[in-house]
Formats: sequence, C-alpha cells, structure tokens
Amino acid sequence: MSALLARVLFVRAERALLAIAVAILVLVFPQESIAAKKPSLDERRDITRALPRSLRRTPAECVWIDIRVSNNSKWAIAEPHFLVGASPNDRCLKYAADGRYIARLQKGRWPIIFVGSDLPPCSSGVPKDLSPCLAT
Repeated sequence: MSALLARVLFVRAERALLAIAVAILVLVFPQESIAAKKPSLDERRDITRALPRSLRRTPAECVWIDIRVSNNSKWAIAEPHFLVGASPNDRCLKYAADGRYIARLQKGRWPIIFVGSDLPPCSSGVPKDLSPCLAT
C-alpha cells in the first residue's frame, strides 16, 4: 500500500511542477509577444504585390507563401515554401530558393526592407513576434 501511495504522491508532484512550469512560460512569454497574426485579405494582397515579380510569377502549384503580420500591424514577413518533389525532372525545381522577405508598412505601402535566409539585424527594428534578430 505504501508503494501505491508513493506513486500517487509522485504523480501529483509531477503535475504540480508541470503546472508551475507552464505558468512561468506564460508569464515570461505572453502569447501576443510570440505569435504574429494571419494577414487580412487586403494585407495579404498588398504584401504579395511588394514581393519580387519573379516570385509572384511562380506557378501556384510550385510555391506557398506563408505571410504573417506583427501584432502592431506595421511589419510583415513572407516566407515562400517551394513545393518541389524528389525527381530531378520536377517542373517546380527551377523556381526553388530559400529566404524570407520582411516588409514594413509605410504610408499605406509595404516596401521590402529585408531579404535573406539569415536573421535580420536587430538594428532593423523587426518585432520579435515576427522574427528573432541577429545582434551585430
């Protein structure tokens, strides 16, 4: 009977520690500071228009562009995901690339202010809910 009691106490202590850990994470990293939001249809259209013509002309079956907008709605990140198969003859292979595009809303437009596969420099001011930054 004492082994069963010890097991029950252990499980309760384990659950209590998990609850404390979750509470600490929520306090340290509130949801709004770690998650950008989906763009509205108008934002998605305008941000897509700011992307390079070569990317916009990529066939839809070859790329999915994941677009997220910062919580303050002044920054956006567009990350193309190229849908390339394993075959060397895949017609989408010629479009494949890596990197991301970061735009900042200025006077109703979304000019691209960062392009690359590295993290943007911290001096660029990109909000943390979109991307971590690279200290320079």
